[in-house]
Amino acid sequence: MEMNVFSPYLGRNTVRPLHLAIIHGAAAAAVARALLAGPPLPAVLPLAGLKTKTSLKRRCKDCFIVRRRGRLYVCCKTNPRHKQRKM
Repeated sequence: MEMNVFSPYLGRNTVRPLHLAIIHGAAAAAVARALLAGPPLPAVLPLAGLKTKTSLKRRCKDCFIVRRRGRLYVCCKTNPRHKQRKM
């Protein structure tokens, strides 16, 4: 069965067999495992609950500034919304 399948390497109008365009069975499982097995990138992980700012300010009397792993953070035990991280 011939069908138009877009491939950036072959061009938009190249006709190739459909069975070459779709990966079946064990090969598909191996590709999925290879893509999903790697650890997530640190830049992709969102930091929930932190505001990222260029200048840090204490927003209340209980906020304190901490240096961890080379970054500055503002932590607040009474109001967790005050948490900040310096870019």
